[in-house]
Amino acid sequence: MRVRTFKLSLLLLALLPLVGLPVVSVAADGAKGDTRSAKQHSIDKATQDAMVEIRDLVANNHSLITHRRMPKLTAIKMSSRVVALIEKIRDVSTLKDDARMELSYILADLERGVKAIGGSNKMIGAIDGIVLMDEALAQYANQFDHPGWKAPREL
Repeated sequence: MRVRTFKLSLLLLALLPLVGLPVVSVAADGAKGDTRSAKQHSIDKATQDAMVEIRDLVANNHSLITHRRMPKLTAIKMSSRVVALIEKIRDVSTLKDDARMELSYILADLERGVKAIGGSNKMIGAIDGIVLMDEALAQYANQFDHPGWKAPREL
């Protein structure tokens, strides 16, 4: 099973540039590099609040997903809530230009990941979905100035 997941991850990484998504590389020392801008954008309060709720959902459900113990109904509820929060961010965010584009990449990764967890994205499994969400939340921390932000694993 791990080999199939690993192969799928490699395939997805190979396809990212073809669909216009950024690629995150890992240096020999384990530090992540990114092809996107390194500057941090200001973030509005509504987006901050929604991102905190998404982060908390990821943190609170991480081990259930990775240990394959999340009940289907719980996965569907989590997926529905995160998708609703993403829609809210898209509707109310006051970000402009580059900041909005950067956020749209992150939201797309979050949405793909949570749909995998909820079962509506059949291309990747739930574990790959939670990993994608973890990476998107780490990218959020790199791209946006969100005071007091902590990644799910830092809570």
